[in-house]
Amino acid sequence: MEDSRVFGSKSFGVLCYSDMYATRCTIEGSGSSDVFVSGAQNSAELVDCVIRKNGSSGIYLSSVRVAMQGGTVSENKMCGVAAYNGGEEKLNA
Repeated sequence: MEDSRVFGSKSFGVLCYSDMYATRCTIEGSGSSDVFVSGAQNSAELVDCVIRKNGSSGIYLSSVRVAMQGGTVSENKMCGVAAYNGGEEKLNA
């Protein structure tokens, strides 16, 4: 995904069971998590993305590694980043 906007989804903004790469994207206003990534061998890279105003976590990771560079995660009802089952994040401002 590049230079995209995803908004107003009733459930997940982006639901991914494979590797995910997003650059300069805005993902907002989802009913659940804006970005949900799952899968033990998968990874996600978010560069200069805005993730905000959703009904749960901004980024939900299940057994996934994510690298986020630049961008913001804000105004989420539950939390900004949730990592479960070995999910881990590397955030660079």
